[in-house]
Amino acid sequence: MTQVELLILLLAGIAPVIAILAITLRRLVLPPATADLYFGKLRPFRSESYRPMERLLHDRDEAFLESQEGFDPSMRTRLRRERKSIFRAYLRHLSHDYSEFHAAARFLVAHCPSDRPDLAFALMRHSLRFWSSIAIAWVWVEFAHVPSARSLFDVRSLVEAPRWMEMQVSGLVSLPSAA
Repeated sequence: MTQVELLILLLAGIAPVIAILAITLRRLVLPPATADLYFGKLRPFRSESYRPMERLLHDRDEAFLESQEGFDPSMRTRLRRERKSIFRAYLRHLSHDYSEFHAAARFLVAHCPSDRPDLAFALMRHSLRFWSSIAIAWVWVEFAHVPSARSLFDVRSLVEAPRWMEMQVSGLVSLPSAA
C-alpha cells in the first residue's frame, strides 16, 4: 500500500467523524424550522445539473492538454486547481439542495398526524450517509488526479441523495392532513 493510498484511507476514516460533529454543531446553532420556510419555496431537484461533476476530475482533458504543442506542466496544475474549485462549488450547491429537502422532511415528520419512527430513522440514516459522503468527497477531490484514487468514489450516488429526500418530502406533503 502506497503512502497516498494510506493517507486517503486515514482521511476517509476521520472525515465522517468531523462531518458528524459539524452537522451536530450546525443544528445546535441554527433556529428551528417553520412551515413558512418550506411550503411553496422548495424548487424541484434537478440531478442533471450535477452531471458535470462526473467528468470534471477525469484525466481525459489532462491527456488532451498534454498532447498539445506548447504544453507546459504548469497548465496541468492550473487545470487541476480550477477543476477542483468547480467541483467544490458543486459540492456546496449539492449540500444546500440536500439540506433544504432534509429540513423540510424533518419538519413534516415532526408535524405528521401519525407517528412515523421508521421514516424518522430512515431520514437520520440517509442524512448520516450523505454527509459522510460529502466529507469523503472533500478529501477525495484532493487526490482525484491519482489513478488509484479515481475509483474510490462514486459521484452519481452522491448526486442521487437529494432526489431520494425530495421523494420523501413529496410523499409527506401528499398526506391528507400533513400540509
